[in-house]
Amino acid sequence: MKFIFFFCLSLLINHINYAQTGLLSCPDIDLGPDTSIICTTSCFQLQASVQEVGESTSYIVDSISYLPPYAFNQGTPIMVGFDDVFSEKIELPFNFCFFGGIYDKIVVGANGVITFDTTYASPPNFNWFNATVCDWSFNQSIPNSTGLPYRNSINGAYHDIDPSSLGNIRYAILGNSPCRTFVVNYESVPHFDCSNLITTQQIVLYESTNIIEIYIQDKPICTSWNSGNAVLGIQNDSGTLAYTPINRNTGSWSANNEAWRFTPNGSPSYSIEWFDNAGNTIGSLDTLTVCPNASTSYTANITYILCDNSQVVVTDDININIINNTTNTTNQVFCDTYTWPINGQTYTSSGSYTDVTTNTNGCTHTEILNLTIDNNTTNTTSQVFCDTYTWPVNGQTYSASGTYTDVTTN
Repeated sequence: MKFIFFFCLSLLINHINYAQTGLLSCPDIDLGPDTSIICTTSCFQLQASVQEVGESTSYIVDSISYLPPYAFNQGTPIMVGFDDVFSEKIELPFNFCFFGGIYDKIVVGANGVITFDTTYASPPNFNWFNATVCDWSFNQSIPNSTGLPYRNSINGAYHDIDPSSLGNIRYAILGNSPCRTFVVNYESVPHFDCSNLITTQQIVLYESTNIIEIYIQDKPICTSWNSGNAVLGIQNDSGTLAYTPINRNTGSWSANNEAWRFTPNGSPSYSIEWFDNAGNTIGSLDTLTVCPNASTSYTANITYILCDNSQVVVTDDININIINNTTNTTNQVFCDTYTWPINGQTYTSSGSYTDVTTNTNGCTHTEILNLTIDNNTTNTTSQVFCDTYTWPVNGQTYSASGTYTDVTTN
């Protein structure tokens, strides 16, 4: 059973079952399935799989499976009928940490870029005359301290597309706290000057972990415009530090069904704590060696310290079942002798007998026989009679001398 807790100023704010989120970039700890071990195992190691994140001072870039967490047609349409503009300022329902800064507002550009620099925001209910321009012409790679691409930005991918004619740009807040997501979808947007070429892409920002994911379903190259330039990556607010996947910095490139994850990997911003079933702290690493002598359970917490000093705690537990030695008892009553099928031995006296073997689990199996032996009995009677004699034991009448027997069960 896995739970997430969200703390702010040491107060419990939220508690959800993590299985409801199903997102790989959420706060997470997983101890694996419940486990059974045989009695001959004295000690073994438990492994906690955790979502490792650090401060947002640096990032690691990973290629991930192309599995967009949301449909491209989800969200609220923005910049409808406009091209080369920035959206109005959009409020984030959670603080997002980006290159060491803390942000609760964001601006979406029509050309595949989003930025935390709200000075680029168009005014509410903007029109063609007062909208902030989202420039399209660039040839510099990132990082760049002047000119384009934009600083304090997520480019996923930044290139000249034209949503004024076809396609949609949408944003949405999806998921549950403390793992909500801010999602921007560029769905079926044609390239400027190459309207037959279509881009579909998604940018996802994760609450708490501050992970960024970019999913590109299709991004072809319009070589006739701006040299086909595009860039995929993130850049800080001064233009001195940036991260891009290999071959995805500014240039002429195409992409299809690819995905990238940008994970903060500065100083670790989480800690792990293990507990036994009595609630005692027994470890603080992602592995734990245990030596139980009876079936039991263990619990592990991972506590994430967010950049606004709030906390998220995720808990998982694992049950350990020890397969012990086995015993079987048989009770038997026999006359004179008994041969026990378990071991083939013949017994002539009452008693308790045992036979010890190894069961299929490698543990001791003990068969116990509680045996009662009842012996045969004999009684002899001598009689002298004239002519005939009727024997009361069996009711038979005898007219000749002799020795007669009658056998019954005692």
